[in-house]
Amino acid sequence: MATDALPYFDREYEDPYIKEMVHQLLEEETKRFRPSKKYLENLPPPNDNAFITPIMKNEFERIAANQPMDLLSMKRYELPPPPVTQRNDPHAWKECVDNSSAQLEHQAVRIVNLQLMTKYGCNSWRLYIELLNELLTAQRKQVQSLTRKIQEINWQRKNEQTSCGSELANLETSWFAMVRKNYDIEQACLELEAQISASNQESSTSVQNGNSEDKQEES
Repeated sequence: MATDALPYFDREYEDPYIKEMVHQLLEEETKRFRPSKKYLENLPPPNDNAFITPIMKNEFERIAANQPMDLLSMKRYELPPPPVTQRNDPHAWKECVDNSSAQLEHQAVRIVNLQLMTKYGCNSWRLYIELLNELLTAQRKQVQSLTRKIQEINWQRKNEQTSCGSELANLETSWFAMVRKNYDIEQACLELEAQISASNQESSTSVQNGNSEDKQEES
């Protein structure tokens, strides 16, 4: 990859004239680019239902219909007696007793779970917190390592660009000196050519004058 910019060395953008010229170029480029309202027409239409679950779909339909949200049902915690019309039905009473037994067993299981959580929950949460701290420490170390690598890369880039910039500056100075020297040599060559041309012209004039004098003497 050819590098055509040295951001750690180039300081031309700090020049107000260069900055104004860059802004003018950007404005001209933005004027040429006129996005239309149909700049996405070459792309397929988005699938808005790709991540919608059936529960979300039902909720969206409920919101669209302006229906209230269903309240939390507490019927399973209730122990209603049989209806008045079934007070003398043993089957109805049996269902009520079974419901009461199920509710009682559910509460008993909840009590056991609370007792287990009281006895072992603290250690479980402590182990979980230790695991989270280990994960956090590992992530912090990884972030520090990546940050150090980024800084090393930036320092390496800065050193390389500073070195290349100094070399380019020396080469540019040498180039200007050579161009100036070539210009001086070219000017000296032109002066010498003019002097030689003048000398040749004077010599030819002297020869012509000498020939004219000889002819006059012979006559």
